[in-house]
Amino acid sequence: MTHTTPATAALATTSPSTPSTPASPDPTQAPPAVVFVHGMRTSGAIWDHQVEHVRALGHDAVAVDLPAHGARAHERFTLDRSFEVLDEAAASFGPDRRVALVGLSLGGYTSLAWAARRPANLAGVVAAACTSD
Repeated sequence: MTHTTPATAALATTSPSTPSTPASPDPTQAPPAVVFVHGMRTSGAIWDHQVEHVRALGHDAVAVDLPAHGARAHERFTLDRSFEVLDEAAASFGPDRRVALVGLSLGGYTSLAWAARRPANLAGVVAAACTSD
């Protein structure tokens, strides 16, 4: 299980893990880091097992709390603030690091919208339990 501290509770996992392979001098050649984004009325904690598994495979990974959820429950949800949260998560892996987003429901919609606006260093998006209806 991933543990949080009050200072870093907004990220369900406190920081990227150390990759199991030596760091590449070129961040664009490193395996993509993964940002997990939860759905409505949950928090990044739903991704604890997935974060652990992805890290065990050698990828850096973090799960975020969107505004109005988890450690950010006191914040009002807005897409702009959600994009800032995803920006912060992506930046936590270092400049120019490729990032894949995995979003569930609200997190999937938010991830798709973020990816459309910030395509630099995007490795991909997995949007689960989303519909266009």
